[in-house]
Amino acid sequence: MSGSFPAEKQFPAEKQLAAQMRIPAEIAALMQRLEREGFAVYAVGGCVRDTLLGKKPCDWDLATNAGLDRLKEIFPEGRTLSSKFCVIRVTAAAADGRTDVDIAAFRREESYENGRPAVFSFVD
Repeated sequence: MSGSFPAEKQFPAEKQLAAQMRIPAEIAALMQRLEREGFAVYAVGGCVRDTLLGKKPCDWDLATNAGLDRLKEIFPEGRTLSSKFCVIRVTAAAADGRTDVDIAAFRREESYENGRPAVFSFVD
């Protein structure tokens, strides 16, 4: 799904990997929950690309240094997608509908099999 969306929250470039990007308020609220607990958090993947191209992402991916146990404490409404990869999914309600947000622990991927990480390690 593509299309422009109004921006409610803007983060400076030093908080994101790319030049300034606009993050919807409901996504920013999830990021702020992690930051309030002392964790780093970044938008990653296709949502960054789509946002920088002025398109509305169909979903959001966030990466953090919080582990799975802490993610489940901070987001009790979340659903564990993968214990192995330390990923939970939270659904964010927005004025124009609901958006799935996958939140994963930082990891370094070292080798792949069938397009998926075969060897990886979690990093801070």
